[in-house]
Amino acid sequence: MNNSSKGGVVILQSHLGIILGIFGLACILFAFGMTWDYILWIAFPIFTFGIFLGLQSQLLKIEFTDYSFDVSRGNHLLRRFPYENWLHWRLFWPRLPILFYFREEKSIHFLPIIFGVKKLRQELDQRLTHEYYPNEI
Repeated sequence: MNNSSKGGVVILQSHLGIILGIFGLACILFAFGMTWDYILWIAFPIFTFGIFLGLQSQLLKIEFTDYSFDVSRGNHLLRRFPYENWLHWRLFWPRLPILFYFREEKSIHFLPIIFGVKKLRQELDQRLTHEYYPNEI
């Protein structure tokens, strides 16, 4: 999917990599569940979590503006994170990023990587001069 860019605003498009991985794990567990019933109790929550992330990836919109990182649903702004409040950020795990962490002055945030990680990293590098810890964890 292509990323949209309009006059300083970049909108990240959804990426289904992690979601497909979660569904794949759930399907494997469901297959084992045919033999061992108790594994179904593990597979069902994982499958449900995959559905939840899939819906979120289609409903939420992540925008980088000149002054903030915005999370919206449709045209309704859910949360704005001004860059001036950020202390640092990190993508967990660098070779297979599945979690985006950033810390503001008063709070810590974790977001699953359900959007294009290359564009996310590019925009973070471009827009933030705050510390980045690429080699930790």
